[in-house]
Amino acid sequence: MPSFTWEARTKQGENSPSGTMVADTIEAVQARLRQQALQPQVVKKKPLSSSCPTSAAAAKSLLEIWCCSPAKFSTMIDAGLPLVQCLDILAGQNDNPGIQEGSL
Repeated sequence: MPSFTWEARTKQGENSPSGTMVADTIEAVQARLRQQALQPQVVKKKPLSSSCPTSAAAAKSLLEIWCCSPAKFSTMIDAGLPLVQCLDILAGQNDNPGIQEGSL
């Protein structure tokens, strides 16, 4: 679900602290602010974090993790562990320090 940043005013016209909110749409954020007796002034979709890896870098990291230990990965999946948890475990066991530090 996307995050949005917002700025609003109180009914008396005073500036309210700005903030972030997770919602489906801009309209949903505006409705929630109105429920809190705030008048939305600016609501924008929050940009993705610049520390987020590119899709090519993430795909390379995932492939490297999986190729190094497909048997371990398969065993964990068969045991019912969630995919993300399996990848986190394998990343922690990888010799590449960039992968160990959470580059996924």
